[in-house]
Amino acid sequence: MLSLHADWPWGDDRAFRAAATHALDVAAEHDVLVTVGVKPSRSETAYGYIVPGKPIGSGRRVQRFIEKPSPARAALLRRRGALWNTGLFAWGVARFLGEAGAYARELTAAGRPCPPATCRASSRPSRPSPSTSPSSSARSASP
Repeated sequence: MLSLHADWPWGDDRAFRAAATHALDVAAEHDVLVTVGVKPSRSETAYGYIVPGKPIGSGRRVQRFIEKPSPARAALLRRRGALWNTGLFAWGVARFLGEAGAYARELTAAGRPCPPATCRASSRPSRPSPSTSPSSSARSASP
């Protein structure tokens, strides 16, 4: 399963498809959540950064996420090999539901059918709230 943002421009469709396929492969092979990082072309303060950690197959573990750094910190991150966080995520459905259950119980409740004897219109959440809690199993795949 892929999660994509609509506001990120991809100038090269072939490279995008390769990155998405790679992310899906890493997610399936290692049963992890994957976020795709891109090598920065400049020091940018409007983007989040991923500090890559140890290798995991053909990807890297995420050591740390840094959101919208100062200009000096963005330059330092770039020099040290940090990646821009693209907002492209990949995972297996079972893994995603397991993580959702751990961090956002309302998502798992919304995904299960109500038992017929107890189900009423008001007993199910109408719209689940998204969770922003990072998982310790997040991984980074660099194209």
